[in-house]
Amino acid sequence: MGTLVDNMQSLAEEVIGSFIKRRQDLQRLDRDVNDMIARFEAERQKMGAELKKNLAGFLVDLEKRVQLLFKQFEEERTAVQKELMTAATIYADMEAKMERLRDEGRLKQS
Repeated sequence: MGTLVDNMQSLAEEVIGSFIKRRQDLQRLDRDVNDMIARFEAERQKMGAELKKNLAGFLVDLEKRVQLLFKQFEEERTAVQKELMTAATIYADMEAKMERLRDEGRLKQS
């Protein structure tokens, strides 16, 4: 009978020992997971701040580029408008000369 009691005592100690070890392992795992979550949160905050900064810089640069494109477009539009006005003036002068030449031709024919 001593053997059965000894075996039961030994089994009880092993169960308690393994329970304590599992509990310690779970506590360590819990700490590790919480530490990892805290690191992830810190990294996420840092990346978020960097992204905001980069986006702000991108938007400023984009705005400058768009303003430059608008300015260039306006300069080109103004140049084309001047050329068209000059062409219209030349055409009007040519039309007036042609009309005079037709009128002179009619007068000579009469």
